[in-house]
Amino acid sequence: MGRRPRGERWVLGLFDTQYEPARPYLQLVRRRNAATLLPIIQRNVLPGSLVYTDEWAACRRMQRVLGFNHLTVNHSVNFVDPVTGVHTQHAESNWSVAKAKFKKIKGNTNPNFLQEYLKEFMWRRWHGEPHSNGSFGWLMQDIAEQYPL
Repeated sequence: MGRRPRGERWVLGLFDTQYEPARPYLQLVRRRNAATLLPIIQRNVLPGSLVYTDEWAACRRMQRVLGFNHLTVNHSVNFVDPVTGVHTQHAESNWSVAKAKFKKIKGNTNPNFLQEYLKEFMWRRWHGEPHSNGSFGWLMQDIAEQYPL
């Protein structure tokens, strides 16, 4: 009672809201502290970007340490900050889609492959528009772009 499951992992989610739907970057992490999260954020977010978060303690130093424009929303008070308009609904929306996908496969997921499932989810969200040849068409197009003849 009250113990953390052994090997518990968290998913850090970053969402580029310039696209519709927002493009996710999802990564498994063992800890949710600043020492773990800030380097991942720094590798995946362009300098000068506007970053919205809830008031998670690990993110409080983001503006000072990483130089991002960082705005927060306090979820215990509002879902949308009435002054700045800041919200985290893109993250919440992506989480609900991801959770629905994983529930659809009824838990038939190998924990060793969880990051791979997240990668597939990211890939599908990045290619939101249907390809004339389906997902296979997107895959072939991506391969051709990465390895031109």
